Amino acid sequence: MANEANKLIWYEIIFKQISPIHIGEKNYGVLSETKVFIPGWTLWGALVNSYGKFKGGRAENFKEGKRIFENITCFYPKIDDKPLFPNLKDGRLYMGNISEKQFRINHTDVFMSTAINPMYISAKDASLHETEIILHKSKGKKKNMYWIGLVGIKIEYNSKFNEFINDLDEISVGGEVSYGFGQMKIDEKPLPISEDNLNNWDLKNDGSLFISSKNSEPIKNYIRLSDDIKFVNSKLEYVVQYNFIQTDHLVDSKGYYFIPGSKILGCNKDVYFRLKKGMYI
Repeated sequence: MANEANKLIWYEIIFKQISPIHIGEKNYGVLSETKVFIPGWTLWGALVNSYGKFKGGRAENFKEGKRIFENITCFYPKIDDKPLFPNLKDGRLYMGNISEKQFRINHTDVFMSTAINPMYISAKDASLHETEIILHKSKGKKKNMYWIGLVGIKIEYNSKFNEFINDLDEISVGGEVSYGFGQMKIDEKPLPISEDNLNNWDLKNDGSLFISSKNSEPIKNYIRLSDDIKFVNSKLEYVVQYNFIQTDHLVDSKGYYFIPGSKILGCNKDVYFRLKKGMYI
């Protein structure tokens, strides 16, 4: 049962993507691959940055933003009003019923860039770089890309959250923003969601992990590797978190996590997993 004293107000947020985005995944030679969903820590960083600037740009404004938005899920593509949640089939990632491979065919492209030698106004040797991007409109049918996720707000921050989110125009998400990538905007005013909808995101109201008594469903957020939880059809990812408030970008935390789309087989009911920046820790 959720802790009554720690209950949160959960909002569903839908962003409309208005330019290509790149969410760093892996590098293959000169190619930087993108993730096909947005991790919670990426959206958290974007919201904290926007909130800090909105409140005046002082260090305490950014620190307050870090606290306000820490209860945030990963965000997923929403096409034709249907969220594409991840799931693993035979070790392969699918977004909804679409394989990761087909999703990339339909919704990604490659942006090529090169470093310039300022003395000769020419490309530097061996400086070609390819960046995979998620398009804001799908190939062929040209359908708009939207992104859906949840954020849980403490009661004492609710008015500040609404003041900010109602004023928010655009937000920059992911990498290569100097090229104009990563621009998204709120599609409609976020509204509180029901308990049932919250459970569909593996969540209890206090931000702890909800496990259905029904057959195992793919998880919507990362879960740290632990002997207290058992998975089937799962994959691990090594996640490193940095403290970008510090100028030297110190490592904040690191470790192995089961990725979204993995399925829970069983869990120690006495162990408490709490959502923080798209990860149950």
